[in-house]
Amino acid sequence: MEALAADVQELSKEMINQAARTKSELRDRIQEKLIAAIKKIHEGEEAEANRYARRDYLKAVERVQEARLLLQDECRYWEALTKSEEALALAEAIKIQAPTVKKELELKLPQYHIVRKGETLKSIARDSKLYGDESYWELIYKANRDQIRDPRILYPGQQLYLPKKP
Repeated sequence: MEALAADVQELSKEMINQAARTKSELRDRIQEKLIAAIKKIHEGEEAEANRYARRDYLKAVERVQEARLLLQDECRYWEALTKSEEALALAEAIKIQAPTVKKELELKLPQYHIVRKGETLKSIARDSKLYGDESYWELIYKANRDQIRDPRILYPGQQLYLPKKP
């Protein structure tokens, strides 16, 4: 009988130790996911995700906060793991999504250029992200005839509309 009691006691110690290890490993996994999600959120901020993918950015931040709260309660570790995984997935998505949305918006928005001293229509067309080729100077000139009398003369501070390439 004593041997059985000793075996039960040894088995219960093993189970307690295993449960503690499992809990510790789970907590570490959650923390790793949270750290990865926070890094991705910061990378997304550099890609202006907080501006161009705002809804998903806010969801990712919210999931991180929820996971942190759940992490404080050992009984809710599995929920915390789920929230941390959601945060990481959202953060990865916004990092990819933000530059794409930004480019799409930039293409839809009208583009303008403020003339600086010494610039010509050719230099603006050559340096523009829109054209990159000085042969588009005439396109700029035609779109801004109301303010440019002579295409060889520009004034610093003039705001020129840059139409899309034909």
